[in-house]
Order: sequence, then structure tokens, then C-alpha cells
Amino acid sequence: MRCANLLVGNSESEPVLELTLFGPQIAFDNPAIVAVTGANLSPKLDGASVENWTSFSVPAGGILSFGGPVAGARSYLSFAGGIRSSSVAEVMGSYSTYVPGGFGGLGGRPLKAGDELEIGETNLGEFKQRKFSSPPHFSEDALLRVLLGPQNHLFTDDSIQLMSNSDYQVSVDSDRMGIRLEGAPLTHLNSPDVVSDGTAFGTIQVPGSGLPIILSADRGTTGGYPKIATVISADHSKLGQLLPGNTVRFSVVSREMALKALREQERILDSLRDVPTVSSVVKVSGEIIDAVDEAGQTVPLNDVGYRFNASVRHGEHVENVEIKIED
Repeated sequence: MRCANLLVGNSESEPVLELTLFGPQIAFDNPAIVAVTGANLSPKLDGASVENWTSFSVPAGGILSFGGPVAGARSYLSFAGGIRSSSVAEVMGSYSTYVPGGFGGLGGRPLKAGDELEIGETNLGEFKQRKFSSPPHFSEDALLRVLLGPQNHLFTDDSIQLMSNSDYQVSVDSDRMGIRLEGAPLTHLNSPDVVSDGTAFGTIQVPGSGLPIILSADRGTTGGYPKIATVISADHSKLGQLLPGNTVRFSVVSREMALKALREQERILDSLRDVPTVSSVVKVSGEIIDAVDEAGQTVPLNDVGYRFNASVRHGEHVENVEIKIED
């Protein structure tokens, strides 16, 4: 979603359309600049194929359609200027549609034939095509990196190994609440019940059956089953592309590895941003610090690999420190 918006010059949080599997047919009354990211659902403009992960112009009267999935399950369609329909509701800071609750988006429901959306005005004369050069690859076999916890201590050591070494298949019972997996069951040390606590996107719950459930966008805010691990943020995009029958494998990583993966992801997105958001890690005498200006704003430092020696004075005391900038 964020990439789709950046490709057309929007802010990253502008509402977009999420298209599942076969997608809609959309007629444009006025010229527009759009981008399609995520799954390859075979997008076509007036019958001719167009590229994913690239912005392109649509003439007045143009028809955007989709031929069906090649890889992945969900695409994201952005419009330069954003969606401006007064009937599209922002709820709790989001334009997302929560269908089970019937709120958000357009009337809290999926779009249907005949719906109309107003989008921002576009000046095609100023249009410059943008392309995302490092898109993710989605396949039928997904490797998901996870952090153990918060309740991995409620499982046997063998179960941790089993989860890491086993292939699981996405069940046909999966939905936007949770991705249910079939495969080797995991063993709880005692009861499969815990006091209900908060859940995060990508949390892996294990009910009494022992079969993992990866909690997704429409999950409950709390859950009463032990949570053995959580999918790292950098791999969240893979979850929305899984289909029944796809294979999932887990790889346990450290917090440092998860943070590095997230930074790498944001660095790739920085190629589309006017102002980069990720700076290099700054270490002073081995300790990570934030470099800030006099107003307290973070200062990007991107001279990776540089080392500096500096003297820091505290009153009459002077201390020599080494400053290192690294990824």
C-alpha cells in the first residue's frame, strides 16, 4: 500500500483499493495517474497489459481490468490525489474497511458493481512515470522470519524445533482474521489456555489442536491461546499474499536481525521518498545513540563505514570517544 502511494506521489497513508485474486473492472470518467502493487493479478489498461510496481496514466474513458492471479493473492491500487469521496469514512485514523463490523471504507462493505469513487484531480502534462526497482517476490512457498514469544515458554523445547523444521500448508479455513496452518501439531507444556492478552498482526497462536494460527488484519484485539512467536514486521507483506495450499516455513531470528530487516525494507522504500527516513546506526564507544539537532530532530547520517574520534568535555573533564557509522 505504501509503495503504491509513493509511486503516484501521494503520502504513504492515503486510502487505496485492495484487490483480491481476480480484481474489478474500473472505468475512469477523467484522466488519472495510478499504480498497482502487490500480487500480479495481470492488470490491463484498455485490454493491453501494464506493469506492476509502476505508475502509469489512464486517459478519460480508460478501463482498467485484471486477468487473474499469476503470483500472490492481493494487489493494491492507488490514485494520484487519493480517494476523495465524502462517503469514504475515516474511522479511528484509518480508511480500512472492517467488513465483520460493518464500518470504515465505503459503508463498511466490499465495493460492488456500480459504485463510484471520486479521486483527486490529475495533470497528465506533469506526469513522470515512476518505477519501483526492488519489488518483493511472492511465491507458493513462503519463508516467514519470526521472533519467539511472548509465551514460547509454555511449549516444549521439541515444539520450538518442530516449528522451525516443518513445512505447514495454508488451510482452506483461513480468512482475514487468521491464517490457519495444517501440519505437525505443537505440544503445550500444560493447558492450551492463558489469560487473554493483546495480539499483534502476525502473532502465532496455538490452540488445543496444536496447529498454529497466524493472526491477521481482522484478528481480535485479545486472544486466550498461547502465542509461541510473532512474524517480524519486514515479512508482514507476505502474509496477505498467502493462498490455501501454499507452503509456510518458519525461521527463528533475533531481535537485532528483525530490526536490520525492517531497516533494509525502509531503505528500499526510501528510493521513492523525497526525503529519506532511514539513517545509519551511530555508535559511540560501542553504544547506539541517536544523532539529533538542537531542536531534538533526528539527523540522517548515511556515510556508512566511517569512524571518527571526538573529544567530549563535561566541565573540566574531557573524554575521548570513537564514533562509528554502520548499517
